[in-house]
Amino acid sequence: MAFKPSPVHGAGATLFMNEHCSDITVIITEDCCVWRFPAHSTVLAAQSAVFHRMLDNDFIEKKSQEITLQDLTPLILKKLLRYMYLGDAMLEDWREGIELLKAAHKYQMESLVQKCAHYLEDHIDLTNVCYIYNKAVTYTLSPLGNMCLEVILGAGCIALRSQGFEYLNKESVMAVVSSYSLNVDSEMCVVNALLRWAVMECCRQNNPLTEESIIEVMVPFRKYLCIRSIHGDEMHTLPHFLHAEINSYHSRQSFCVTQNLLEYSKRLNLHILDLEVLADNINNFTCFRFLVDHSLFLISVYVVTINSFLSSNNYVVLVSEAGSTNTTVFELNMAEVTENTTSLPGASTKPTFETEVRLKRPVLLKPQTVYRLSLRTNSRSLKPSQCSIQFPKTGLIPSKTGSRSDVVPFTILTDSVWGVTKLLYLTAPVPEKEIFKFRLKRDI
Repeated sequence: MAFKPSPVHGAGATLFMNEHCSDITVIITEDCCVWRFPAHSTVLAAQSAVFHRMLDNDFIEKKSQEITLQDLTPLILKKLLRYMYLGDAMLEDWREGIELLKAAHKYQMESLVQKCAHYLEDHIDLTNVCYIYNKAVTYTLSPLGNMCLEVILGAGCIALRSQGFEYLNKESVMAVVSSYSLNVDSEMCVVNALLRWAVMECCRQNNPLTEESIIEVMVPFRKYLCIRSIHGDEMHTLPHFLHAEINSYHSRQSFCVTQNLLEYSKRLNLHILDLEVLADNINNFTCFRFLVDHSLFLISVYVVTINSFLSSNNYVVLVSEAGSTNTTVFELNMAEVTENTTSLPGASTKPTFETEVRLKRPVLLKPQTVYRLSLRTNSRSLKPSQCSIQFPKTGLIPSKTGSRSDVVPFTILTDSVWGVTKLLYLTAPVPEKEIFKFRLKRDI
C-alpha cells in the first residue's frame, strides 16, 4: 500500500502508529502476549531524556532497533506515544492519569508530568483524593499535593474512612494527622484510620502483624492524637498503648460543614408535585420517614414553603425510631443554622420560598434505622402572618435512564413527602471498622 500523508493533521498525526519511516520498535509483554509499537527514534529522543540516552549512545536498543519496556501496559504505552506525536494523551479517568504520570516521570517527560498533574487536579473527588495525594507527594507536585491535602483535611470524616488512606506514605499521613484543620466527627475516626494504615505499613515493610510491630509504626503519630476528646464507651475500645497520650494537648477544630464537603456532596432531589395539595403549619409536622441504604453524612435540608418563609419560631427535627424508642438526632432552631432563602418565581400564585437549612455539623445516618424528619413550630410566639405557612407535596420523579448514577440511597417510607425539595449528603465510603484487638506477643 502506498503511503498517503494526512491531508489535515501535521507530521505527528501522520507518523503516529505508522510503520512508514519507522526505525525503532517499542515492545512490551503482557499476559504472555508480545505487543509491538512502531516508532521513530528522532521523536522518542526529542520527547524523552531516557529514550534520548538509549538512542544516542551505544546502547543495545540503538543497535537492535528495539526498545523493550517492562513496566507499562499497552494502553499506557500507546497514550505515552500519542503524547509524543500529537501533544495530547486522551485520558479517560483518574486511574489512567496516575499511571501515565508514573510513566512520564520515569521517562523524564516533564511537560507530560505537568499535563497529567493538571488533569488530576480537575478530577479529584473524595474517593480518589488519597491516591492522588500519594502520587503528588511522591513526584513533588506541590500545587496538586496542596490541593489534595486541603480536600482531605476539609473532608476528613470521609477521606480517613476511605481505603485510599491506607496506601498513603508516612509523610502524607503525618501531614494529615498532625493538622489542627482535620475535620472529623470523632477522634476515634483518626485512631481507627491510623490503625488500619499501620497494619498496611507493616505489610509494606515486610514486618509481622504483631502488636509490637504496629506500636512501632504508630509511635511518631501518637502525640498528634487528641485522646482527651475521646469519652464514654469509645475510651474503653482504645488500645492500651494509646492511653499514655491522654495528657496530650494537641487539638483540632470543631467538626463542621466545610466548603469541601459542600463541593463534593450529592443530592436527593424532590420535586414539587402538587401546589394545590398543601399541608398547614402545625405544631409538630412530619415531612417524611425514610431509611438509608448505607452509611452517609447528612449536611443540608432544603424546605419549600408557601406564603411565608421559615423563621426563628421554626425548628427542623430529625428523630431515629427504634421500636417504641425515639431518639432525637438533632433539633435545630432556624436562628441557629446557616440558611439561604430564595424566592421561587412562577412556582405558585402565592409567594413561594425555598430555604436551605445547613447543619452546623454533618450527621452520620446509619442503615437499618428509620428516620423521621419533622418541622416543629413554637406557636406561642407566632405572628398572625406566620401562622399561614403551608408546605406543598413533593416527591421523587422516576428516572427515565435507569442508570446507576440515578439510584439514590434513600428509601421513603411515607406515602407523601411534604415541604422537602433536597437533601445534601455524602457517602461514608466504608463503615468505621472495629479497632484491632491486640494480644501481647501474638499475631493479630
